[in-house]
Amino acid sequence: MKARLVSSREIAPNTRHFEFEALEWDCRFVPGQFVSLTQEIGGNSITRAYSIASPPNSSRFALCANLVPEGHFSPFLFGLETGGEIEFRGPYGAFILRRPVSDSLFVATGTGIAPFRSMIHAKLHEHPDQHFTLIFGVPPAWELLAVGLLVALIAALPALHLPVRRATIVSEEANPALPT
Repeated sequence: MKARLVSSREIAPNTRHFEFEALEWDCRFVPGQFVSLTQEIGGNSITRAYSIASPPNSSRFALCANLVPEGHFSPFLFGLETGGEIEFRGPYGAFILRRPVSDSLFVATGTGIAPFRSMIHAKLHEHPDQHFTLIFGVPPAWELLAVGLLVALIAALPALHLPVRRATIVSEEANPALPT
């Protein structure tokens, strides 16, 4: 199947939100599933899996990806221009909310938020009586962009509980005095 890139925007340093329009698929998937993108690069067929970050509601689907400068696939994806096409397969995966939907706690960092965005957007409207809590960790370079993402989530989904805290993670390498 093919998809056409509708838009892409930076959501953090070297991290983008991509929106595709499926040309031969009606975008039926369960929030939490993923698609595999495939491209011929340097004479090799390269495939990478990406969690769907959007709720199932049209012929479009969204993905979040990190740029790996020395990677085989992400430089191609980040260089894809609006209107460019790519092969994909799916949806795949069973990382989904089980029925009956109950109160849920989501914990993610970076682009790991993608399947939770899909789940939260789809399920909060279907189950307004359930409590959904998202704990989202980001490195310092992401802080301002993460705030924008969280503000957008709160505006769209007022029932979402987002306990906002700022924590500093100090590595053992940065501070050898830390107990091990």
